[in-house]
Amino acid sequence: MSIQINGHIKNIDSEGLLVSLEDDGACHSCGLHGFCHEKQVRLPLPVMGATEVLNTGDTIRLTYQKITRDSILLYLLPLIFVFGCLFVQNQSAPALPEIYQILFALGGLLCGLFLVYLLSRKFHGQSEIIIEKIK
Repeated sequence: MSIQINGHIKNIDSEGLLVSLEDDGACHSCGLHGFCHEKQVRLPLPVMGATEVLNTGDTIRLTYQKITRDSILLYLLPLIFVFGCLFVQNQSAPALPEIYQILFALGGLLCGLFLVYLLSRKFHGQSEIIIEKIK
């Protein structure tokens, strides 16, 4: 799953590309950090995701492809750890009081969030936006 936003290159200088965006079909919750709600954004040079040589006036498509991976990392992984720890606790000692279930669930949540932190550090710095020229 990805978000695609079309735009026009307004200016190219030593700092980067000034792009005027056309699309506003997404929210601020993704890694684009509100690009879709801005009318102009500056992409720093070198443009890591560019597939072709870009010139002023070109129409381009920005594609952000990490939506599914980020969603799984942030939401599903900690939830799996919470239920996994609860399952292990119920299988190993089902007669324990509820406080132990709560502690196991919190432990699973903390483990899941720590794993999210480690994996996000691993993926940090990878090109998140692909830029392609529209003919």
